Amino acid sequence: VGTVSAFADQRLTPASQRGDIVILDEAAQLSVASSVGVLRLAPRFILVGDDQQLPPVVRSEDAAREGLSLSPFALLRPEAQAHGALVPLTVQYRMHAAIAAWPNEAFYAGLLTAHPSVADHRLPQPNQAAPGGAAPGAIADRERPIVLVDTGTSAIGETEQAAAAAHELLRGGVP
Repeated sequence: VGTVSAFADQRLTPASQRGDIVILDEAAQLSVASSVGVLRLAPRFILVGDDQQLPPVVRSEDAAREGLSLSPFALLRPEAQAHGALVPLTVQYRMHAAIAAWPNEAFYAGLLTAHPSVADHRLPQPNQAAPGGAAPGAIADRERPIVLVDTGTSAIGETEQAAAAAHELLRGGVP
């Protein structure tokens, strides 16, 4: 277990490692260049990732033009799919079903379902009213799985809105 940077160390060789398989998590966010240091250490590998999420960060425009901004996951996906070696995610454990609905339709053809442990998850019940006896506002309303906060157009506006949202949750008693 380690980072791709740690495994790129030239002192590590396939012979110095135990095992015959590498599991590379978040492989869709790694560039080919950052992955080869790990993938060279074993004759077999499993890439775990989601190429519908963040791509690798490649700052060089020349490298990007040469295809190095693609991840090994994205590059190998068509071949894996053609050979039945692609196992799609069908259950997610992170988001309320209402929050997951849009990405599910937009990126996953409606095939992704929310696990029951998160499908109807709500914020904890506020344990106190806001100062002055007022009920918590929309941000702390546990019956609303989605609340959009308009952060304006500036970083200052975004920071202020995030601080206001956190303050409203705390004021509503959410730990």
